[in-house]
Amino acid sequence: MLINRQIFGTFAAGQVIFIAVGGKLAQTFVGFECPIRSLTGWQCPGCGSTKCVSALGAGELVSGFLYNPFLSTAIGISLSIALFGVIFPIWANRALSRIVDRQKWVILSFLFVMGAFTVGRNL
Repeated sequence: MLINRQIFGTFAAGQVIFIAVGGKLAQTFVGFECPIRSLTGWQCPGCGSTKCVSALGAGELVSGFLYNPFLSTAIGISLSIALFGVIFPIWANRALSRIVDRQKWVILSFLFVMGAFTVGRNL
């Protein structure tokens, strides 16, 4: 399946809108305690996501990264792929097809990194 520039552009614009609008909406939920953290005392991979999105929406990239490096990195990679697809759609399609061909390993790698991040932030 070939993805064209318009689809990549729509995806990139959607992410920017999500961060801008999500940043404003996230400010409503800042201050709520994570249920996993309140039960176990451990920070889950999502802890700090609300503050991260709020900071990114305000244009504070460093603060957003410090609140949740995992989420801000994932958003950055995803937005980079979308923008790369707008500029070089053929190469982006090749890269995405390679990812799809190796989706089992991509998912396992993602879970490993998420687990290592969770353990590392709780040490």
